[in-house]
Amino acid sequence: MWKQSFQNTHHFVNKVKAIENYIYQYCNQKNQKQAFKHLLNQYNQNVKKRKILTRSAIFYVLNKYAFRGITRYDKQSNLKTNFGYKPKQKTPIINLNELVTFQRHFQKKKHVLYCTDFRKVIANSQQGDFLFIDPPYYYEGIKDKDFYQKPFYFTDHQQLALELHQTTKRGVKWLYTNYETTPILHLFSNCNIIKTKTTTSHYLTNKKIHQEIIIKNYE
Repeated sequence: MWKQSFQNTHHFVNKVKAIENYIYQYCNQKNQKQAFKHLLNQYNQNVKKRKILTRSAIFYVLNKYAFRGITRYDKQSNLKTNFGYKPKQKTPIINLNELVTFQRHFQKKKHVLYCTDFRKVIANSQQGDFLFIDPPYYYEGIKDKDFYQKPFYFTDHQQLALELHQTTKRGVKWLYTNYETTPILHLFSNCNIIKTKTTTSHYLTNKKIHQEIIIKNYE
């Protein structure tokens, strides 16, 4: 999606606006929901035949108006999500000027977007780099297997913590977020830990969680 938005900035923005208007040409939520489902079906059907730009724009709109912003893929690589019953956002969901500015910054700095295992990205970090880490949140009994193609187990959190501690030795700064749970706190006991009220929905867990934590390896 980001590749399309950078390569075809104006076309991508126009396509996003047209798709958003397709949903909200209707005043009642029942018809809006049907339009949303129609777009979801379009996204999943004829993947090879559909233009990448159009498919990327559809995904962008679906993600913006999905229930609680949740989208996932099933084992057949079909996108699964539900309409969030939201009114059309007053602030545009995409801004051409901001996207162009972002695009030029990426081109000037020669930034690259990767979609790969966290171990590879973290291992390539060097002194002076900054990492923002936002993994699938952990809590004992969390029900996240239906929201990710591959479950992120506690052993993955342990591996992630180990990789981050290694980067500290290389002079890399990082900031990490998660639920405030004893197992996670133990993984980062020597780091700077800031507690904050959760902004994450609780439906993934069967227990009430009121706190998140921000963990840093710097002051």
